[in-house]
Amino acid sequence: MAAVDIITYEGPVKSLVWKSPVEDFNYGAQLIVPETKAAIFFRDGMALDLFEGGRHQLSGENLPLLRRIYEKISGNKTVFKCQIYYIDRVVSEELMWGTNSPIQTEDPKYGILVDVKSYGSYKIRISDARKFLIKTVGLIANFTREELQTYFRNEMVSRVKTELAKALVVNNVSILEITASQDKIAETARESLAPLFAEYGVELLRFVISTIKADEGDLARLREIKERKAEMNIYGTNYREMETFGVLHDAARNQSNGIVGMGVGLGVGLGAGPAIGNAFAANVGQEIAPAQAKPAATKRCPDCNTENPVEAKFCNGCGKPFPKEVFCTECGAKNAAGAKFCGECGHKLI
Repeated sequence: MAAVDIITYEGPVKSLVWKSPVEDFNYGAQLIVPETKAAIFFRDGMALDLFEGGRHQLSGENLPLLRRIYEKISGNKTVFKCQIYYIDRVVSEELMWGTNSPIQTEDPKYGILVDVKSYGSYKIRISDARKFLIKTVGLIANFTREELQTYFRNEMVSRVKTELAKALVVNNVSILEITASQDKIAETARESLAPLFAEYGVELLRFVISTIKADEGDLARLREIKERKAEMNIYGTNYREMETFGVLHDAARNQSNGIVGMGVGLGVGLGAGPAIGNAFAANVGQEIAPAQAKPAATKRCPDCNTENPVEAKFCNGCGKPFPKEVFCTECGAKNAAGAKFCGECGHKLI
């Protein structure tokens, strides 16, 4: 190709990097760089002189790096031979990212593995044209935004996965509640990704997580477990224990046997026999049945065997003081003097 006197941008509008077909140009030629771009001279694997937007006359004064590497005299003109790359400097339009396959993570509140997908967008700007050209583009004649998205996708998904796991575990947030934390996760992910982009001469200006979506089947399981936990809280039953045996939900639906049948079913399911089940049913029944009068509580004098009101400090029969009650160090319940185990929680009394 013959040497030219004017080099200008003729590439696609949305191209991030475009290589000019001109490789031979005369000393004193005009280089025209759009305001939104920068131009770099490239030769023998090296990024040389850089020009910002405007019109530039190419001479020894503004081509110091290139002249040190190559100069050829042809008649009365000095002819330069190298490649010219135009690099886009404007803030990009919204670029999209997303997980190609689900991220598997454990829900910290309900203890099950959940498949999660996430999607969003980001904006970048080429902050160091020379570094971007060398480390990212290489010798590609036309580098597009779509290729940039592909280039960084895997790293972005990896960082989002890490930040998502942190949000779930450290903050004890369930997938059912994760929407409220999307913005915070996105910001921490941006802070984590920014140094990586900077290594390639790219500034990550904005990073957005628009969707964190769990598998529908996993969501249904989470909602069911949440409902079970709420039921357990009502009756003061240990949720983890009930979830292990998986009997609450089935027992609660056993309408034909009534509340007592449900309680017995629970006791048997837990391997504790009908006694615990009946006790459970009795406790539930107290909330449902009308309150019934109970006989006044009494206590027997250890010396004369006389029955006394439970609050009596001295015996009505012999006048001797009653020993002081013992309080449980585990649950704080009051126990009769001489008791060896707490009647409330079963803790051994000292």
